[in-house]
Amino acid sequence: MIPVQNYFSSSNLQLTAASGTYVLFIDVSKDITLEIGSLGEIKFVKGFYIYIGSALSPGGLAKRVERHLRSEKKLFWHIDYLLNSSLTEISAVAWIADQQKLECSISQEIDKLVDLVSSISHFGSSDCKCKGHLKLIKGKSIRDFYKIILSVIVPFDFVFEKFSNNLSR
Repeated sequence: MIPVQNYFSSSNLQLTAASGTYVLFIDVSKDITLEIGSLGEIKFVKGFYIYIGSALSPGGLAKRVERHLRSEKKLFWHIDYLLNSSLTEISAVAWIADQQKLECSISQEIDKLVDLVSSISHFGSSDCKCKGHLKLIKGKSIRDFYKIILSVIVPFDFVFEKFSNNLSR
């Protein structure tokens, strides 16, 4: 077990412009089938998902996560297509300010929790060899899974921002 600090806040999002890696905690409220860019049609079952991404370009974490939170945007990344649905909601964000691209190593560590997650094949990973950067959380609430991430696999200080009451489910 690796000790990390937890930062919980109900205030406005205060992300850094630094480069880093982020995790979006997503609630899909009903089963849906969506066209996801080059991946084609994908069925998403009702449940909780996490998406691991990186923000290494100018504007860093603040610019990238704020883009994901906007409803009006050009659909570019796989995650844009999912978040464009009225049946999805980002309920929380965790992030690490770091110059290194850590999304693949975090994604691969999470994939080791095969009893707890299932990767959506090739989702968000067209530029790497990962199974997928979007994971369906099996039978656990986002809050439970967040605790697992913090207590087991993430050797970094994560900052956590809650957006809705979905974490209590």
